[in-house]
This record gives sequence, structure tokens and C-alpha cells, in this order.
Amino acid sequence: MQNQIRNELAEIKAWIYSSEDKYLQALKQEEAQTKAFELTKMRFEEGLINFAEFNQVKLNLENAKSNILQNRYTHYFYNLIYGYYTGN
Repeated sequence: MQNQIRNELAEIKAWIYSSEDKYLQALKQEEAQTKAFELTKMRFEEGLINFAEFNQVKLNLENAKSNILQNRYTHYFYNLIYGYYTGN
């Protein structure tokens, strides 16, 4: 029983590190998508690209923002679980 709990806590700790990495990657992705959106917006306003291309870049930015939220709360959830079972 103790061995099983120890193994599960180690697994949760691995999930914490993994979710933190995913969150940091999502932040970088959002930064890159923001820059891409700004450039695409300028090109769209100058008439160099059509609305479909502009809209796709806008959707990519929104997906990046969504990934940040999802990964942040996944990381928070795993920390709560780990804290509950370890008393932290």
C-alpha cells in the first residue's frame, strides 16, 4: 500500500513537471502567434492578404491563448492533488 502511494505521488510529480513545461511552451507559442498576428494585421490592412488568411492567423492566436489557460489550470490541478496527499 505504501509503495503504491509512493509510486502514485512520483507519477503526479512527473505530471507537475510535464504540465509546467507545457505551460512555458504555450507562453512562447502565444508570444510568437501575437507577433505573427501583428504582422498579418498590417499586411491585411495594406491589402496584401485576404480575409481568410487573416482570420486563420487570428484563430491561431486564440488557440495559443486557450492553450495557456488549459495548461496553467492543469498544472494548478496537479499541484493541488500533490499538495493534498503530501500535506503541503
